[in-house]
Amino acid sequence: KNVCDKPLECFKHRCTKTCHVGPCGECEETEVQSCFCGKVSDAERKCGTGTFDKDGKHRFGCGSVCDKKLSCGHHTCTKKCHAGECPPCARFPKKHSQTCACEKEISFKPQHKRKSCTDPIWSCGAVCGKKLECGHTCPNTCHDSPCPPCKVIVKRYCRCGLETRKIECKGTRDSKISSEIFCNRVCNLRLSCGRHRCTQVCCVAGALPKKAAMEHPVHKCTIECKKPLACGLHQCV
Repeated sequence: KNVCDKPLECFKHRCTKTCHVGPCGECEETEVQSCFCGKVSDAERKCGTGTFDKDGKHRFGCGSVCDKKLSCGHHTCTKKCHAGECPPCARFPKKHSQTCACEKEISFKPQHKRKSCTDPIWSCGAVCGKKLECGHTCPNTCHDSPCPPCKVIVKRYCRCGLETRKIECKGTRDSKISSEIFCNRVCNLRLSCGRHRCTQVCCVAGALPKKAAMEHPVHKCTIECKKPLACGLHQCV
């Protein structure tokens, strides 16, 4: 039978299936790709995935902050790893008016005029109010600096999910369980062997249903039983 041999969407490889009706499907080969920001340069990815960059190679977003130097020469890009050019410096001064640091007020006063992106941005004196990553807002006075970690008091579950405590948010609003909180409860659920029990304090699998907890990686039994078997000659391993 003849091989299809049509070029695949990756434009690098050809279809190896027997002559067929319909689309050839995706390329099953892999290739080494770099991300847009350059932090990852040797990722093994499916051939043809990602985005064509200006150099003709497939690249992808690694999820890290871009951090490339902006055209101003002083600041770096704060966007996540992205295709294309970085945006202009957000601190670059406007010609006629200047917004305050929290961007609520506009000033035309000479003393607030800035010549460079490195010049300080004036403060209006009001509450900053910028939305933080956690969803809460910054309570500090309008400031020309990154907003500090969120200090709103929230209720969080301990690692095993059985007890709650009140802690500072610190950007964890979307997470109900905190890896920083530990209760004093011993897990005591059965391990994968079905015989031994978990002795961990505040175990990560402690709040799972019994079947799921037994199958969780932390509950894989590594204990040697060594109890005598019914034959009376050998021990359980």
